[in-house]
Amino acid sequence: MKRIRKYGVILLLLSVVLTACGGKATPAAPTEDPSIVRTSAASTALARLTEIALLTPSPTSTTAPTATSAPTNTPTVSPTAPTAAVSPTGALSTAGAATGDKAEFVADMTISDGTEIAPGASFTKTWRLKNVGTTTWLASHYTLVHISNDAISGPASVNFPKDVAPGESVDLSVDLKAPTTTGSHISYWKLKNDRSLLFGIGPTGQDSFYVQIKVVVGTGTTQLAPTATNSNGAGLVTATNITIDPATFTGACPKKHTITILFNLVSASTLTYKLEAGSDTPGFTFTIPGAQTNSFPAGQSTLVFDLDLSSSGSGWVKFHITSPVDHVSLPATFNLTCE
Repeated sequence: MKRIRKYGVILLLLSVVLTACGGKATPAAPTEDPSIVRTSAASTALARLTEIALLTPSPTSTTAPTATSAPTNTPTVSPTAPTAAVSPTGALSTAGAATGDKAEFVADMTISDGTEIAPGASFTKTWRLKNVGTTTWLASHYTLVHISNDAISGPASVNFPKDVAPGESVDLSVDLKAPTTTGSHISYWKLKNDRSLLFGIGPTGQDSFYVQIKVVVGTGTTQLAPTATNSNGAGLVTATNITIDPATFTGACPKKHTITILFNLVSASTLTYKLEAGSDTPGFTFTIPGAQTNSFPAGQSTLVFDLDLSSSGSGWVKFHITSPVDHVSLPATFNLTCE
């Protein structure tokens, strides 16, 4: 026991000596408590989160905007554009009822619907129209305008012969040429006002009026006669058209035939005129009116004669102006078969 104490004292003294000699033992690394490490990490994370929270501006509480309906775009409604009426020379607009322009069909003065005309023959169509609107049709601004047709040839437009006040009527004529193809053909027309707007007849003043012919071989409608001149060389009669209706007939006789003559004068004049007729049928005879003298205004005039034919035959009729100029129309032919 003494020996053990002795050795212990020696070891203690040896330790003191080594310390006194300046040797320093490297201290052993302290063993960290895991719970302390976790606590430190948590404290560091919390500090970092706190720092971030302090640096980040707090969001201002804003009341969510109330949803507002997008404003409804109410389209501006433009007035409906009137239907354009197409003519051979381009597109034209149609006049509305507010323009005050409106016409009323009165009568076909020449070339009634279905009139038989020879292929390629020239003829004059005349309509009588009444101004039932509220504006005056000025001859200097209003025209008769071609709208469409299947084959009939004619001008694109024709000037008015005179001013036409509301309530008045006017005869409007146009020189046309029948197609060479046989069958029924039709040509549509309207009027054009001073604003280049089209108008016509019917309840709304929008309807066209027309000429309808039947092209057949051997008819009673003539071509236009050439212009006649008076003694001073100026043109007096600018056009003459003669038709006979019916041109062809088979049935009970006697049969009345109506002869319609249309002519245009450059100036007012007193005319002496007569009908001339002939036939290639042996023994075929008929009576025609004698010469007459009457005064006519400048522009278009119409004469109508009736012939009662009582026997079968074929023939022709002409209109002959004898004074103050000499002017003869081309013949209108007819054929009659009595049963």
